[in-house]
Amino acid sequence: MLSQLFTEAIEKGMIAKQPIEQLISSYFCILDGNVFHLFFYKEHQKLDNEAHEAHNQERMMNSWKRYWQGLCVDKEAGLRL
Repeated sequence: MLSQLFTEAIEKGMIAKQPIEQLISSYFCILDGNVFHLFFYKEHQKLDNEAHEAHNQERMMNSWKRYWQGLCVDKEAGLRL
């Protein structure tokens, strides 16, 4: 599924041509980091559940935006996600 998604994005000129395996690997690094953060930092932040959820959503969106912007051919388009 990810291979198809990245291939289509390359074909549409959204992201630069590069090895699909590297794109998938880097995607999983972002995903792993966010999942780790969800479970590890809850204990250390001392936030209530609502604040913790808001913090996690903001963090995940920020990391995704930076990741996607780094892949985009048009860097301005990457910022509009």
